[in-house]
Amino acid sequence: MNTDKLKKQFIQNLIYNILGSILLTGTVQAVLYPLLAASMSKEDFGVAIFLLGLANLFTAIFGCSLHDCRLKLHQEYIQKNTAGDYSLLFYIGAAANIAAVIVFSKLYYNEIAVPDLVMLGAISLFSYLKLYFSVHFRLIFDFKKIFVLSLICAAGYLLGAFLANRLGIWQLSFLFGEFAGAAYVFFTSPIAKERPKATELFHTTSNIYLSLIFMQLLFNIPLYADKMLIYPILGADDLAVYNTASFFGKTLGAVSTPISTVLLSHYSREKNITLKGFWTINALIFAVSILLIGISQILAAPVTGIFYPTIICPSVPFLFLANTAVIIFYAAGLIYPAILRFCSVKYQLVVQSITVAIYISLSVVLTNRYALAGFCYAMLITNILYLLMLLVLGSASIQKQQIKIADDTAQENP
Repeated sequence: MNTDKLKKQFIQNLIYNILGSILLTGTVQAVLYPLLAASMSKEDFGVAIFLLGLANLFTAIFGCSLHDCRLKLHQEYIQKNTAGDYSLLFYIGAAANIAAVIVFSKLYYNEIAVPDLVMLGAISLFSYLKLYFSVHFRLIFDFKKIFVLSLICAAGYLLGAFLANRLGIWQLSFLFGEFAGAAYVFFTSPIAKERPKATELFHTTSNIYLSLIFMQLLFNIPLYADKMLIYPILGADDLAVYNTASFFGKTLGAVSTPISTVLLSHYSREKNITLKGFWTINALIFAVSILLIGISQILAAPVTGIFYPTIICPSVPFLFLANTAVIIFYAAGLIYPAILRFCSVKYQLVVQSITVAIYISLSVVLTNRYALAGFCYAMLITNILYLLMLLVLGSASIQKQQIKIADDTAQENP
């Protein structure tokens, strides 16, 4: 495929992925969450946000890890013309996902009823299925199906929201959406039909999967720490306030997630990247991030007030800090695909470990001292440091790779 066709395909895939992500995020952030906030007390809304955060956290840890592992090792399995390892790991990850959601939900919120626990586990499981099986569309660059998947999920969310409003069971909104998406990918993705079989690559793949699980755990601690730290330290009310304060930034971040997945799919086909190419992408990310921070400063308050009229007043003092921290986090997320593909997993783990250590220590100290404002400052400082560490790691690794390629070329052509 020539360069012009590759560029056209990349842009088309990017548009499909962005539209799909905006549709999904818009439905959740602009419809489901505001409906919950309007129909529940601030405390109950905080509890619901916390429980959903737990379900999403473990879906990300086990589902995203398997998804990224398959993207990372795609070329190796193509060369060996083999399959089956991922089906084994899929079942192991599914069991671990459900167990983790149930155990941690009960630990953090002991009052949770059994039916609520079952529905929460089902939401996380369907999300896990949807996330992993959809990797096939990314491997074959069929992002049109990703967009269709988003449409189906959004329709399921809206149907669930209607039933939740009629029956008073808030989990139905998310349960129907995730089930609809899981059903679609199950019947359209060949990966769902792969038979479990250990191949010669199983040992390598399972080790990388475990490493990615640990890395996703570290990566997602800052992303979901508002649920994990604000809830036990400050309570459900402050969690509801923070969720509202960061609403605008998270909604803007809907654009970053599809871009990062397209980049990772693109990188999965490449053997290397130049330092110039890495920094060209970074410069664009920085420019867009600065623009979004400026837009957030102007529009966050009026837009958030439309969707969360009952919680906007206590959220106003935290709007700038919370949204800026979120936007910087998503900027780092756009740099991360290059790091995942071209940098050593060992050094990625070092960066993630340092980030989590900084984050937890700052969050606990500043939150206890300055309440919610302290948590926002901890988020902002940690995300800035994380972004800088990714840039250093990426630059050093890519430069080292370029030197090695040059040396190999010189040896082959003395």
